[in-house]
Amino acid sequence: MKKRIIFFVLFILIFQVYIFSFVHADDKANWGLLYRVIDLVKTQYVKKEISEKNLVYGSIKGVLKSFDDPYSRFLEPDNFK
Repeated sequence: MKKRIIFFVLFILIFQVYIFSFVHADDKANWGLLYRVIDLVKTQYVKKEISEKNLVYGSIKGVLKSFDDPYSRFLEPDNFK
């Protein structure tokens, strides 16, 4: 009986680690895509003077706009004060 409980607990732990690593790896791929796009814009965009701050703030605003929620918006730190 004790071996069965140990086996069951180990199985659950291994399963959770597997699921967590699978989901986490997918998240990394999505963040990597965002970083690659930002890097491409910084290096290949016609206007070379675009700032990284504008890229990040624009990304945040785009994410919030995708919710189609008029009450969710990003306030830049200076505007938030």
